Amino acid sequence: MTRRPTLDEIRQWPATVNVQRAAEALGVSRAHLYDAINQNRCPATVIFVGTRRRVVTDSLLALLEDSSRLSFEASKSPNGASTAVGPDGGSAERRPTSRGHW
Repeated sequence: MTRRPTLDEIRQWPATVNVQRAAEALGVSRAHLYDAINQNRCPATVIFVGTRRRVVTDSLLALLEDSSRLSFEASKSPNGASTAVGPDGGSAERRPTSRGHW
């Protein structure tokens, strides 16, 4: 398996990247990301250049920075476990996107 790139590394990427590279950044398989794209469930912005799909790097960064920020906004549950809190105060584990659920 390929090492997941850091946010600083992703910030140095070109404006768009191929699906394989975007999948590595998101920590999912290329096949999973293609499925999400084909079902209009990809949480990042995808553009088509001819028959190729390209993922907009800024949308990956926004998604990953949001996830990173949420992981720091952990609160203690009554049993002492730490849980991430979303912007609406709810759990950040599954958040809907404008295109459906990721």
